Amino acid sequence: MKRSDLLKPSKSENNVFRDQVETLEETNKILEEDNKWLLNSGNQKINLDDAKFDKEAYKDLKTMLRRNKAAKEKVLR
Repeated sequence: MKRSDLLKPSKSENNVFRDQVETLEETNKILEEDNKWLLNSGNQKINLDDAKFDKEAYKDLKTMLRRNKAAKEKVLR
């Protein structure tokens, strides 16, 4: 092997391990903030009037998708 075959690391191993600790602390903070947000978001009330299911619109959408699929298969053949 020649000296040029070996790569010199851009950071020392000690610096990499030190950076890991900082990264883990930042990740932990982010996860704690996300958990707080998730816990608080469960307290919000959902307006059930907006969440009504429209059966007719669903049937129309389903029919349209079937027609589009059939037309696509016809073109591809």
